[in-house]
Amino acid sequence: MDNLSLVYMNQPVDLDTLLSSGVVAGGTWFDPSGSPLSSTLITAPSVVSAYDYTYEVSSPDCPTSAAEITLVVNGGCDYLERGIYKLRVYNSECQKTFKIVKQ
Repeated sequence: MDNLSLVYMNQPVDLDTLLSSGVVAGGTWFDPSGSPLSSTLITAPSVVSAYDYTYEVSSPDCPTSAAEITLVVNGGCDYLERGIYKLRVYNSECQKTFKIVKQ
């Protein structure tokens, strides 16, 4: 394991952001079952567990190098059930209040 990240159930994750700096770009991500991913953007599983994702870079001149990222899904929170709030600020002499609106 090269990196470990704690995530919420169903949380969007960009796997590339979990790689260490200096990793060669252009590799392929594989899901925990070994299938290649079509995007670096995934949704964390909804089942609490640890999941290993593998990043591989191949080159005709060098052996394949790989990095393993482990996502640990926290069962204490489901990203889909979190409230998303937007802050609207009114700059007016009439309205000098803040209003928080759930969307």
